Amino acid sequence: MRLTHNLLVVISLICLYMLSFLAMRVVMQGVFVPEASAQDLWIAYEMGSRLDLRVVCMGVAAILLFGYIITLLTPLSKRLHQIPANTQATTKGGGIAHKILLAYIAIISFLVCFSAIGNFYYFKTYHTRIDAFIFGIKDDDTLAVLQVIWQDYPVLLILATCVLYAFVCVRIAQKILSLKFPDLRTTSAIALHIIAIALLFLGIRGSIDTQPLKEDTISTTQDQNLNHLIFNPILALHYAHTHYKNAIKFQPTKLTEGIALQNEIFPIFFRHTQGVTKPFLPTQNTLESPETPTLDSHTPPQSTNSPHIVAVLMESFASNMLALDDAKDFDLLGSFRPYFESGKHKKAGQNDFVFTHFLSGGNHTAASFALLLPIAPHPTISLSTAKATKLPLTPIDVYKNAGYEVIFITSGNQNWYNLGDYLKILGADAVYDSSYITQHYPQSKANAWAFGNADEYAFSLATEILLEAQKPTFIIILTISNHQPFATPKSFNPPTYTLDSKVDFFSYDNPARIRLLLEAFTYASNAFGKFVSDIRNSPTLKDNVIIGASGDHLCRDMKQGANIALDHSVPFYLYIPTHIAKGLEFDPETLGSHKDIFPTLYALSLKDYEFLSLGGRNLFEAHKKGNESYDFAYNDAVWIDKEGIYPIGTDTGFHYITKDGLIIPQENFQIPESKKQFINNYNKLSWWQINYRIYNTSDITESQNLSNLEIQKRTMQKSRSGA
Repeated sequence: MRLTHNLLVVISLICLYMLSFLAMRVVMQGVFVPEASAQDLWIAYEMGSRLDLRVVCMGVAAILLFGYIITLLTPLSKRLHQIPANTQATTKGGGIAHKILLAYIAIISFLVCFSAIGNFYYFKTYHTRIDAFIFGIKDDDTLAVLQVIWQDYPVLLILATCVLYAFVCVRIAQKILSLKFPDLRTTSAIALHIIAIALLFLGIRGSIDTQPLKEDTISTTQDQNLNHLIFNPILALHYAHTHYKNAIKFQPTKLTEGIALQNEIFPIFFRHTQGVTKPFLPTQNTLESPETPTLDSHTPPQSTNSPHIVAVLMESFASNMLALDDAKDFDLLGSFRPYFESGKHKKAGQNDFVFTHFLSGGNHTAASFALLLPIAPHPTISLSTAKATKLPLTPIDVYKNAGYEVIFITSGNQNWYNLGDYLKILGADAVYDSSYITQHYPQSKANAWAFGNADEYAFSLATEILLEAQKPTFIIILTISNHQPFATPKSFNPPTYTLDSKVDFFSYDNPARIRLLLEAFTYASNAFGKFVSDIRNSPTLKDNVIIGASGDHLCRDMKQGANIALDHSVPFYLYIPTHIAKGLEFDPETLGSHKDIFPTLYALSLKDYEFLSLGGRNLFEAHKKGNESYDFAYNDAVWIDKEGIYPIGTDTGFHYITKDGLIIPQENFQIPESKKQFINNYNKLSWWQINYRIYNTSDITESQNLSNLEIQKRTMQKSRSGA
């Protein structure tokens, strides 16, 4: 087997497979997204081709590797079988190497064709790229699913086409292998193969940047349908399998279980009307009563004078880092400083409010985001088979029912945890990520980095949207700049940090690396501070926008363990216009966590509404009678209430004091069994509510045991009827 022949086979198959995937994308774009803009089409085809190249190069690399192995083994084989050394190794004549090579080409060619055609029909049926839902074939009645596929798709024609395609590819390979070429000089041959290997390696990476092309770094467009066509079907199946393996499995639950748990700790369903919030504990009888709040009821639309809401989840904006902040020689806040410092103390006429005795819900971004938006105790809900379920009583649902426009902005990538698609399912009207920001603000390209754009452009977009808004708008912003690998815009002028006495607080002792971290933290704070300043200084927005911002989790680059409360603390900042802030009872010592963010924002912005709260309450009414049960802070790793700090999963708790906005552990004590049981019931209730909301939505009212198979059947029926 001559390596030159193998190399030509590889080149030919790369061209053929790339053209095949291109044809697939052209057909799908013409059928499903015929009116896409030229700019979006360029992104789709350029990024799609890079993904295709990744898959194709991975597939054909084995052919080249096989050739190298045969070349190395041939001399040994000749000696063992006493074959003259000058006899050429060849695949002509039906040798075993020849048969293995052609069989492999037949298999991968079949898969290329089958995946391209299958991708077309999958999108036609489900209006999405291949995702975790495809594994319903395995989880449900496999035979029944296959019967549905047999009835609804031209299976025999598809298989025949794939076999014919594989046959053509094999014949092309055979023709190339039978060609005669003059022998290359050794140095030329080595150079040629080194170049080929390097190009294959780059193709497999899909990128020449420091980061290989991954699911959460794939560029997107503003057209969600077009975004699905970007993905190569084989790569999409790989991602789907990864999501399926890692995703939690949700399951139907009984209403009686939720009632029992709520009776044990506290109710979680509420209706606020005429200034009064009343809990609702569902029972079989009251659930059927038209006068009782249910999961399907709707809040009356609010006045057009309702304030805009901006909720910001800031990457690694954590108290364990902010504890080192010093305006003089360790400035971590930048232009956010005056507002943050002003909000830490109670005073007359204030617009800024900061709660520092506050915990993040989760300990990584996806976990905190899931607890805030879908109110789900597991971050992979957006990747699971429940990702197509529109959940009731999410913050998006509450504000949509109140007549708000809902917009999600991230300076990162909307493919991360499938957020773009999932938030649209939950009801978001628009999703803007780094790809859109790059188009909208061309100057942002100069500051783009591994995970997206600089945060300042996300905030600029939010300001622009608010200035042009024709109705109350709820904007969710997820920042990314304060994330490794740290890189700040060249235009940002960082302060000078005095590290001498503070190096010991970090996980590493490299001053240059620490400074990169500090610069990114300060840049992110400064960008948010400028956004707050823009809102406050805008005549049209300063009295009509509420901003709520918190960190998503601890700063991982800090040493941990000495103070578990500090390790999981993040601040919660609020800007509230004067006419709304007047009369609020603010106590900086109030204990809270992410569970309290949206109940507080609802109370500040809405009149009549229904909501779900896992122990959250309006922080400005935290100490009112009847709120005692909700006076706690919750994180995946620790629970804190007025009696102590309870690391979850341990027997030892800590009493504590508060000083300078921090919770400081003191002497330890044995955690009572009653407290352990209460926390355990809280976690059970969190899981019950998400299962209840998934399996009791209007899309699946007939049965709590509705299977993926039934959903697939219905989706196919809708597709055939043109729905």
